[in-house]
Amino acid sequence: MDSNSGIVGVVSALSNLAADLPEPAAIGVASAPGETLANSRGFQADLNVTEDLIARTSNAIRGCESNGIDIGEMHQMLLRSRGAVPKIKINVGGRAVEGGFGTIPEEQSKEKPSRRRKSSASQPKDDSMFEGHQDESESKGKRTAVIRKKKKKKHKRRSQDPILVVDKSETEDAYFESNIGSLIDLESYEDDIDLTVVDVSSDDLLSHDVTSSVLARVKSMRQSNHLRKIPFKKLVHLIRILSLQIIDSKTLSLSDTASDTSESQQWRQVVLDRIYRSAEAALSVLCIMTAPKMTQKVLVEESVDLIVSFASFQLKNNIYPEYDALCAAIAGKKKEGAVDSKKRGKKRPTSQDVVFLCSQMMETVTQIADLVERHRLTFSCVNQIASLGIQSFFVENMGPLQLRSLKVIRSIFSQYEVHREYILQEILNSLAKLPTLKRGSRNYELLDSPGSAIQMMTALVLQLVQSSIAIPSFNVKRRKLTGGSKEGDIDELDVSAVMATSFSQVMQTIRAFLRTFVNRCGIKTDDADYRPLLENFIVDLLLLVKRPEWPAADVFLHQLSLLLGHFLLSGGKNVEMGFKMTAIEHLGTIASATKAGLLSNGQKDKDVVIKILQKNDVDSSSLEDGSDHDELTEVQRQCLQRQLLQYLSNGGCTDLSFFFAARFFLAQWIDNNKASVDRALKEPPTETMDDAAAFETSQTSEILDVASQRKDFLEDLVDFVKEPLHGTGIGVKLLSFEEASSVARFFSYCHLVQRRFDYCLAKILHACKESTVTGLRTKSLRSLSTILSADSSILTKPDVQHSVHMKLKDPATSVREAALEIVGKYVLACPSLLAHYYAMLSERLHDSGRSVRKRAIAIMRDVCLAHPSDSKVPEMCVSMVKRINDEPSIRKLVSKTFHQLWFSKLDEKDASIDLRVHAILETISACRWDQDWFEKLLENLLNDDAQSTSVLASCRQIVDALAKHLLECERDAKGSSQKRLLACVTTLHLFAICTPQLLVKHVALFQPFLTLNCEDSPIEVSEVVRRTALTLDLIVPLAEALSDVFLAKLEESLVRVMFSKIRLVIASGIRCLGTVVNKVTKNYVIVRDAFEKFYGCLVKARSAVQKSSGQPLDPSAKSSIVRSLYTVGLMCNHFNLKDVGHICGEKLTPQRLLEVFSDFSRSADSGIQVRAFAGLGFLCRRYPELLPSLEDMYMIALKSKGNAELKQRVIENMTDFFVDHGDGQDSSESGDATLSDKVLHKAKSGQCSSLAEKFGSFIRTAALYPVASVRNAAANAIFAILKRGLVHPLEFISFLIALTTDVDPKRKAEAEELLTKLDSKYPRFVQTQGFLGMARSFAYQRVLAAKDATVRGFVKSVDGYKAVCHHLYTLLRDNRQQRRNFLGSLVRSFQKETELSRMLFLADNLASFSYSLMDEPLFVVQQLSTVAATIATKTIAEYSDVLASLCGRKVDDVETPDELSSVVPEFDTKKLTNSVVAGHSCLLLLSVKAHIKLVYGLSEGKCRAYSTAEKAKVYDKLIARKSERPLDATETVILLEDLKDGKDGLNRMKTFHYYFKLKQSVFLLESTVSDEEDEGDQTVRAAAEDDEGLIVKKKPRRSSSSTSGAGIKKRRRSSATSGKSAKKRKQTADDDDEEMEEEDDAD
Repeated sequence: MDSNSGIVGVVSALSNLAADLPEPAAIGVASAPGETLANSRGFQADLNVTEDLIARTSNAIRGCESNGIDIGEMHQMLLRSRGAVPKIKINVGGRAVEGGFGTIPEEQSKEKPSRRRKSSASQPKDDSMFEGHQDESESKGKRTAVIRKKKKKKHKRRSQDPILVVDKSETEDAYFESNIGSLIDLESYEDDIDLTVVDVSSDDLLSHDVTSSVLARVKSMRQSNHLRKIPFKKLVHLIRILSLQIIDSKTLSLSDTASDTSESQQWRQVVLDRIYRSAEAALSVLCIMTAPKMTQKVLVEESVDLIVSFASFQLKNNIYPEYDALCAAIAGKKKEGAVDSKKRGKKRPTSQDVVFLCSQMMETVTQIADLVERHRLTFSCVNQIASLGIQSFFVENMGPLQLRSLKVIRSIFSQYEVHREYILQEILNSLAKLPTLKRGSRNYELLDSPGSAIQMMTALVLQLVQSSIAIPSFNVKRRKLTGGSKEGDIDELDVSAVMATSFSQVMQTIRAFLRTFVNRCGIKTDDADYRPLLENFIVDLLLLVKRPEWPAADVFLHQLSLLLGHFLLSGGKNVEMGFKMTAIEHLGTIASATKAGLLSNGQKDKDVVIKILQKNDVDSSSLEDGSDHDELTEVQRQCLQRQLLQYLSNGGCTDLSFFFAARFFLAQWIDNNKASVDRALKEPPTETMDDAAAFETSQTSEILDVASQRKDFLEDLVDFVKEPLHGTGIGVKLLSFEEASSVARFFSYCHLVQRRFDYCLAKILHACKESTVTGLRTKSLRSLSTILSADSSILTKPDVQHSVHMKLKDPATSVREAALEIVGKYVLACPSLLAHYYAMLSERLHDSGRSVRKRAIAIMRDVCLAHPSDSKVPEMCVSMVKRINDEPSIRKLVSKTFHQLWFSKLDEKDASIDLRVHAILETISACRWDQDWFEKLLENLLNDDAQSTSVLASCRQIVDALAKHLLECERDAKGSSQKRLLACVTTLHLFAICTPQLLVKHVALFQPFLTLNCEDSPIEVSEVVRRTALTLDLIVPLAEALSDVFLAKLEESLVRVMFSKIRLVIASGIRCLGTVVNKVTKNYVIVRDAFEKFYGCLVKARSAVQKSSGQPLDPSAKSSIVRSLYTVGLMCNHFNLKDVGHICGEKLTPQRLLEVFSDFSRSADSGIQVRAFAGLGFLCRRYPELLPSLEDMYMIALKSKGNAELKQRVIENMTDFFVDHGDGQDSSESGDATLSDKVLHKAKSGQCSSLAEKFGSFIRTAALYPVASVRNAAANAIFAILKRGLVHPLEFISFLIALTTDVDPKRKAEAEELLTKLDSKYPRFVQTQGFLGMARSFAYQRVLAAKDATVRGFVKSVDGYKAVCHHLYTLLRDNRQQRRNFLGSLVRSFQKETELSRMLFLADNLASFSYSLMDEPLFVVQQLSTVAATIATKTIAEYSDVLASLCGRKVDDVETPDELSSVVPEFDTKKLTNSVVAGHSCLLLLSVKAHIKLVYGLSEGKCRAYSTAEKAKVYDKLIARKSERPLDATETVILLEDLKDGKDGLNRMKTFHYYFKLKQSVFLLESTVSDEEDEGDQTVRAAAEDDEGLIVKKKPRRSSSSTSGAGIKKRRRSSATSGKSAKKRKQTADDDDEEMEEEDDAD
């Protein structure tokens, strides 16, 4: 027994095997909720324990066999020696087997009934209880195979499980017969069994007990290495017999047994028994095939296919639905919409049968993985196995199975290079087929990063790629990390070449996968949308590039960047424009994340690397000195590489992904080293070299030496990636995860990061510059903005700056907005550069695009809020607030902006109030003569009920602060403080206009400023006095209990102001005095005294003027008269003459003053005459009944040709009268109510209406007067009339249209606002007056233009060229019918127009209108073609008739002007002037047509396909200008100059030249054939298709006979080149890989 003591000990271990073996459910099948491949590493530990127990058992069995001891006897002897005979219980093939492989007690069998099933062969086939539950394979019509030999008797089955017999003396055949033959009558089966049968006879099926025993015996023989000694024919025969068992239940599903009825449950037991039998048979087959050193001859392909199909079906139909709720929904158990997302990850099988079946399938998958590693399989079989392994990765709660499937896929991927692309595509297809809810799920949890997870697809693809690196197969001695290399350790084999080749193959696989992925995203199909999948993939890659165990993520990201850039610029027509925009967005995302990671982690990682080098006693001074990442010394590089590989190889002991990452890193370094050698040897030196060439050669030698050293070092590192390391070398400390991450990122910085960023940025800039698609340029700038969010210093690069600056003037509004957004971000990040970019920002405030203006305002607002003390803030406030007259949305934004800046309530002690006051004063000071915006701003804010309370409180704070500031300014009213004083007084005056009650308590502060001396003082002083008087005029009536002393001083100061020499100061003083006296003091004595002085001067001067008889007056006397006339007139306006009483001994009446003013109005002196009319105007405003007596005087003044100042004064008098006595209300107070419905009736009552009707024609004519002051006065009068609805607006609309073309922005804005209101109130009025308005606009522009200047119909704006009548067209273009009528009338007017300058003006407008829909330019082009053809035909006929009459014959055959000159005699060219002008109108129309086609990118085919009868929706597509340029009308301008110079007619030769030019244009007009129309007789629908998608249903017109030959030749050339084009496209597609590799190398 001593010799057997060791064996006894081993056999004793078998007693504890049952207790040590974990149950199937304990092996991780019923795992925790949400458990996936990543968090199933605990299951691997369980597997390790199980495998250890199996190894111990195998060793024990082998020990018994080697000593010739029967296992059963030894066990019984051992038990007897111990005095007890317990029974060993182990699981064999799903069946519990007791001591010595005996039977299981009855009580044990009841515990797990699902593990023991009766033989399905013993069940009666005709049992009625199973009717309706038979498998479909047993249906009629299917042939049944007869497998057994007919003459053989049935083998008698044993009733009990036999004991495995192991006898060394037996032959292998006898051994096989005694163990397998005792269970299966092998001879009863045919030698060549057909495995293609559909149904298997019940006689050929084995019982479940037999298959379980066979599996146990096969496993035992495999452990004892007996299987490989058995003749392969017997094994093949056994495999075919067992394969029949698989056919029996290959498609059996448990879904038909889901009912709770007893019959269903019994049928379920039968089905499970058949499935278990097939599973055990499959496992037996796989155990035979995967036995160690098993021959390839036992590989039966049909059996392997059966096993894979069986496993795939069982997993998909019976197991996955039990573990994943969505799979159950797909299988039809419930509707997908009913699946609760919270319960998806919690689904668990309720039956132990499914758990046991799952454990069998997991074992099957494990055996399949071994099969792939041990044998070479066919391609079809490999594809099936790959599909089997892939499908498990998209099922939840299947972590253990995913571990096994990963081994399967990894084995195929590494051994079958041809199948790599198929596997990756299959992964992609599987992900796309998933329900939408699961496509974006991230179930793979990352190690050492709680809460971080990626998609299963991403993890699978990257792990497969990393695991496919090939390692040389020779044995390499293990060397310590701290030791050096030894000679002879490595065989003579180029390790670097093997790994570099392997890495190159991996790179090809990566490119192929990414190309397939991107192509599916870029081509529109009816399949799944792959774009969200690509976006999720990029997000995962950006997360993984920061981690050391995923080095392939960096390579994937880099190759994807190259592919997106290549795809973006070289994609074909079948590529959707939407995906190109998506590609640009992805490039921006990659570049932004790359730059952000470099900035956030770059220095940190560098510090970590320095510490690691210092710990390893490596000099790190080169890095500490601030060198770049790519300047590592060789010693530093080798240290970091060794440390990183050691960390990853040690991590591979617990997670193989770390181990494969180490291999990938090493292969990548070897490939990089090889690439550096290839680059160095790319240009070999020549025999004759100069010094420079010799120097380069020496550098090449150095590079090659370094590369050789690196190669030797890297080959030494191969030892560390042969298998996972356990422990570290002597004196070597393992890196932490954070340190390893820093090292990995540091290597990435050196190799790919900066190159990837530069490439993405270059492609984005290229798309921004070169693309002709507006959306693509916009998206490029958006992506660039994303990059700037990560690093604003990118804008300092010259190429980026140039691109952004150019796009600020792009014709597309969206592009300009995107460019402006970039500038805004940069300015906010770098405030010091605000001064440089301020001009660009301010220009965009006047942009034609509304969104651009809003963006500019938003940027300026952000700057003002972020940097309130910047010197540019006041100027920006001025620029922003001037947009208060813009359209409503802009006005609202401006109000909101200044509410945030100035009028948000602050605490009383908040110091920012002073900053606000300072900003307001600076802004008011900058807008010195234009502060109307402030009034409108305050009105808008105060009229908003939601914020009026807070605004009023803020205004009170500001007014109080301004009052304090005013006291400070009062101490020093000289020098620089004068400007501050003026700004302060002006601001308080503006607040007084809107909120006078806030200034009442500060009324006493203003009176001292009235005493300032205006004479010989700067203009600021007089303006302070004027503003002070106007402010007091508003607040004094609201004040209560003012002291008499204050009022007396106030009256005295105002009287003194009346004697000022400045007219505006006098007017403000008299107005304030009138308010104080009339409403507060009633002190008319002081008024009477002042009145008597000025009126007395007029009485004395009246007789002097009458006696002068036209002689010039003394200057002093004239000055006194002019001043008195003006002052008396103002006093008449502000005081009632009854209150004044007697003056100069007579009672002063309105009639008396009328006589006095009338006498002075007849003076020969124009100055006196104008002031007299001014006095009459003031008098009539107070006494309107006097106006009829002045109408004749007004009429004479307006009809007179001279004295423009007098005309201006008369119109101003009427305007003031309309304002004071108009029956309507001001639009500023009532909005649209100003346009009263009474304007439709001419019988409007009141003096204002009659005056407006009587003088309306004179006012309208004055609007086109050459003198600017008269025009301005007439414009104000027109505005006053239309705002108050005094007359019918129809007659004024054409003049109002002309005023919208004014160069004065304020007047232009007012005219546009009024015209817009009229159009909204009376829509057809503007349309009916549109053409006449164009004529008035031409006349108005001619008046505004310089003398003899050519009037053009476009203006240069900040964003390009815009039509002069742009606003008119914007009002008409929204209505299709109105738009067409207007445009058609403009084009048709060329048929009757004889004035060439007006034609040029109309042509410029047609070419410069902002067309927004495709229908607009197409309609204009069609009208231009029609009218030009009509004019050309008529003009050429007239030309020919005149020339024929001159020379006596037809001149149609003459071909040159010189030849025509020799034929036609001398004649008066005036006869052809009209024909020349008419002909040139045709040329001008053709120029407009060509211009519109060029600017809007319209092809000739598209223009020909256009039809006005088509539905509106076909052409109602947005369109934008592709370029900004004015109409080229050089020839027209030259002709205009010739017509001006040639008073006696045009030059004779010029006339002939114009004639031939017209003939040539007509020929081109008739014979032009589009380059796009190469399709012959195809419909215009196909010919007109382009990137806008225009489709029309009409036949194309044929070309004229004169060009038919040319057209045929052209089509022949096109067809001849079509084959070459197809070949070229095919060649381009084939060369994609090479181009990508070239880009990568160049990068």
